[in-house]
Amino acid sequence: MANKTDKEIDFRLWYLKHAIKHDLDSDPDSPEHHYDYRSAHRAGDEPDEGGHWPSRWKKDTHPNLVVDGMDTKRRKRVGGKE
Repeated sequence: MANKTDKEIDFRLWYLKHAIKHDLDSDPDSPEHHYDYRSAHRAGDEPDEGGHWPSRWKKDTHPNLVVDGMDTKRRKRVGGKE
């Protein structure tokens, strides 16, 4: 079983690969991301070819959490009927 340090190194290498490819800040924990990359990594999620990440890992502060009245993380209509 991998120890905490090995898991962190694995995560950092995984994130760095994506940061370089998609021109992201090199700090995966930067609050500017508004995204939980650690959870995405644990779940095995990856961005699509355009660099769009699965919405389920957006933080509630993400600027695109709600798009056209739809909460993209929870997949629910906001402020209206379902």
